[in-house]
Amino acid sequence: MQNLLLRNSLKLFVAVFITAAIASWTQRIQFLWYPLMAVVIVVDDNDDHTIQAATSRILGTVMGGLITFLVHTMLSGWRGVLVSLVLMIPILQALGWQSALGTAGITSIMFLMIPSHVALNWNYVFNRALDTAVGCVVAILVGLLFWPRDSYRELKAADQRLRKTLLNQ
Repeated sequence: MQNLLLRNSLKLFVAVFITAAIASWTQRIQFLWYPLMAVVIVVDDNDDHTIQAATSRILGTVMGGLITFLVHTMLSGWRGVLVSLVLMIPILQALGWQSALGTAGITSIMFLMIPSHVALNWNYVFNRALDTAVGCVVAILVGLLFWPRDSYRELKAADQRLRKTLLNQ
């Protein structure tokens, strides 16, 4: 239990550190909050779950931003968010992306947090999707590169081979 907790804590720390370093180095990411939030939400002890969560996070951000942007060209304020949410549900269900609905909804509501949400453009949608993608890609790579799949089984097999070799000497 303690080893698994330490492993997952280190995995999360490394993913957050690398994401922050990339954001600082590239100076392309305006708000560090978005990629770091993606890392914290996406990192899981199971790599398959991490990939599923990352896919949902990226699709939700893109679809939420796209639908909300299109609706906000006609409606603004809370009415625009309501119409965006009402349109998002059937669209994401039709595409089979129900797991992306939470992120898409949050993206739609976050449009209201921007001081000039009436003057949104494609750059906002693209930048939020890019920020989220950076965090998700780092989370996946940290999970796969630093803690490969079946590493415990491989380590146990290597240990058994070493013990067998030592006994045969």
